[in-house]
Amino acid sequence: MLNQSDKIERFTEVINKTAEKQCKKIIKQTEAFKEKEFHELEIESENELKNRIGFEVSRIETETNRKISILQSESKKKISAFRDEIAKSVFQKAKEKLASFTKTQEYDALIEKCIKNVIAEIGEDAIVYVRKEDEQKAQKIAKSISDSFEVRVTKEIEIGGAFASNPEESVFAYDTLESRLDSQKEKFMASSGLTIM
Repeated sequence: MLNQSDKIERFTEVINKTAEKQCKKIIKQTEAFKEKEFHELEIESENELKNRIGFEVSRIETETNRKISILQSESKKKISAFRDEIAKSVFQKAKEKLASFTKTQEYDALIEKCIKNVIAEIGEDAIVYVRKEDEQKAQKIAKSISDSFEVRVTKEIEIGGAFASNPEESVFAYDTLESRLDSQKEKFMASSGLTIM
């Protein structure tokens, strides 16, 4: 069974190959279009007066560049949409795996660590927020740490983890699985080879 990094590596290879094929196809079409336009220009130029040659060359080059620019722009849009679909799919699968992870014993240790992290950042007078599914675990953790913070349920956390606030100081600390996943999105886009030039 492939581990997560192998899956991501294979996934990245497939995306890179697909993007490379699309780019080559577009370049080939663009070159064929350019060659056709220039060939037609040569035939027309032979029949034109000498003073029209410069004008026609300039006009055709401008039109070709415009069409190339349009093709490149459309290609970038398509590739960008495809890239976004891939990223969305990858992160949806990651979200699903994280949701499954919250049903394991390893998650129990993680939720405790998350709560301790946000308490360390905010202080023991904090209000700690967790999902409904984590309320009992959080209450047990709270008793083992200190009685000076309150545990509340929130719908803001979909997957898991915790966040805390100190209303008196308007301070928040997040250590949710969502925030961890979100922090990986930018890294993924930068390191996956899915950037568009």
